Amino acid sequence: MHDPALQALIDKQAITECLMRYCRGVDRADRAAFESAYWPDATDDHVKYVGGVPGLVEFVFAAIARMRTSHMMGNILIELVSDTHAYCESYVRAYHEAAGGLFGPEEMELGARYIDLFEKRNGEWRIRHRKVCIDYYRNGAATSDWKNGRYVEGPSRGEKQPADPLYGMRAEFERIRKDAARKP
Repeated sequence: MHDPALQALIDKQAITECLMRYCRGVDRADRAAFESAYWPDATDDHVKYVGGVPGLVEFVFAAIARMRTSHMMGNILIELVSDTHAYCESYVRAYHEAAGGLFGPEEMELGARYIDLFEKRNGEWRIRHRKVCIDYYRNGAATSDWKNGRYVEGPSRGEKQPADPLYGMRAEFERIRKDAARKP
């Protein structure tokens, strides 16, 4: 028996996980995770870039090559409009720290919303179109001291792939999964 309420929960969870893959892709400079959030023919209005996914990938990865980022998703409202389409409004707080500003290292914090059209193809939800809406931002001189500060460089510092601790842990998780699959 097909339960529409259960299917709606499954679909909404799949959309939420797609949003999280996007954030991981940006913050860890993980192209595979980033690209897995979009359909290849998707479009994105990303404030300073408007166009298709190949250009978006180049735009985003050129920008993040020069900075540290952290994206935190907050309120996520998903409206399933059919079995294959959903609208989603997600609030995001993003932190960007760039090394080479006009007066030295700069940091920017912004509050934005991702207004997305999701499409389900072959059982998989991905972004078909995204509009980024900036609600606020602030920027100024960076205050982080990664060389001498409280959180100096080391094994707990967030990095881009493959140096980020996530990727080492994922390798361990994969070993555990394979071991578990071998046991009767």
